[in-house]
Amino acid sequence: MDIPYAHGGLVVNVSETGLLIECVKDIPIGSKLNITILFPEGYELASFEVFAEVVRRDIHWDDDNKKKFQYGLKFVSIKERDIGN
Repeated sequence: MDIPYAHGGLVVNVSETGLLIECVKDIPIGSKLNITILFPEGYELASFEVFAEVVRRDIHWDDDNKKKFQYGLKFVSIKERDIGN
């Protein structure tokens, strides 16, 4: 919501309450994000959508010494059609 255009990232981990994601975009703690998770072909779900808040931010460096960020995201809401799937 606070970022005016879309960015990609990778989901590292998911739980009932949130996500751990990695991306190259620097996003402040407290930012609210509309997120669509896309699954590879062959999974039961094709995608699901959530509204989440950034609650943790860590800087990481990849093997090529490029800066990446890991974010802990807390689910604020999940699209009704995706609840229970």
